[in-house]
Amino acid sequence: MVDRIVTVGDDFKLPPVVKAELDRDYAPVRTVRATLMGGLQNSSPSSFGAGNRGHRIPFKALAPTVRWRMKIRNYDSSGRFSGDAITGLSGITIGKAAIGTDGVPNGSFQAGTAVQLSTGGNYTIPNDGTYWTSAWFTDPAAQLAPGALYLLAVANTIATGETKNVLLGTSWQFNGTNTVLDPTTAPTSATPSQSRFDVQIEFESLTDRKSGAMLGDSITEGNTAGRQPAYQSWPTLWAASHRSIATNVGVSGRTLGNWADTAHAVWSTIDWPNIVFDFAFIGLGSNDIESDRTLSQMQADFLGVVANLRSRIGTKPIYAATVLPRKFSTAKETVRSDYNAWLATCPGGITAVIDFATMMTDPLVAAPPQLLPLYDSDGSHPKPLGYARMAATPGQLG
Repeated sequence: MVDRIVTVGDDFKLPPVVKAELDRDYAPVRTVRATLMGGLQNSSPSSFGAGNRGHRIPFKALAPTVRWRMKIRNYDSSGRFSGDAITGLSGITIGKAAIGTDGVPNGSFQAGTAVQLSTGGNYTIPNDGTYWTSAWFTDPAAQLAPGALYLLAVANTIATGETKNVLLGTSWQFNGTNTVLDPTTAPTSATPSQSRFDVQIEFESLTDRKSGAMLGDSITEGNTAGRQPAYQSWPTLWAASHRSIATNVGVSGRTLGNWADTAHAVWSTIDWPNIVFDFAFIGLGSNDIESDRTLSQMQADFLGVVANLRSRIGTKPIYAATVLPRKFSTAKETVRSDYNAWLATCPGGITAVIDFATMMTDPLVAAPPQLLPLYDSDGSHPKPLGYARMAATPGQLG
């Protein structure tokens, strides 16, 4: 008996959404390495006198970890600023964040969840663009669960006259003694202040979740008119709701031109040779327009960013987003409109374009276009509700 060969036409193919779900259900489980950013990374140095200090940084894990390590440097990833090499005090503490009566973390650890880990003694926090990297932490009691809100406590000592970067992310500061590492000690104020240094948690997970590198500026980074922790950025919110992993390398003030430059410091944020991504995202252009770049210059720089990504992730999908309104002048608004229209053609062979601009623009204001008041924090950056709306826009990436 001869089996019949049936050709399935387009009318009988699975809908894309169903196919995507089946692909995910039967996706191979593999070891994925990615990075969680602790705070934002663009600030001029501030001078601090002698004394022991520390801070607790809030962050959310995006996948269950099998091991992780901390990376830290006293260096601004825009490449414009660096502080002095500073001594990190021995040990770090990690645990779940306690939530106050107002529904937000208060800088304390949940009772019984904090684990104190060894750094092998004091260490030097470098200021040359490299990271000090801890050993891998493999203790099952210290591993991270997806969706949980954690605190990472780090202590340092600063000599008189040294300067260091003050990052714009959220953390709780401790001064005077090394109490930041003591999980039973609460901060003097439940209100978070600025965090210090460029701090990352690099982790490995045995998972089927797709992992993406999210390149961008302050909007990808998650800036608002006020201070906001990195875990409330739209890439992190999107990843949490789509069973994905987002390594957010948005840096405030960055441009297409920066990312088009293979030697620029922004590329030093990720350990590209050792982190394998399933896709990449480009969220840039606003600062280029503000700095009077022409349309042709932006187009050339965008293609340069795509080429740089191709050299790192090969033929894997690359996505981009349209530029949000910013109450630009008439001339600059023309560049924004023309650039967004060009971007919609998927230049450089990118996979798709996410039209944040249309979704976030106030339809009742003709000129200059601006963000919807519901989403606007300062005319340039969304407020938390706006970032939540952006996170709900893309479907599954990768």
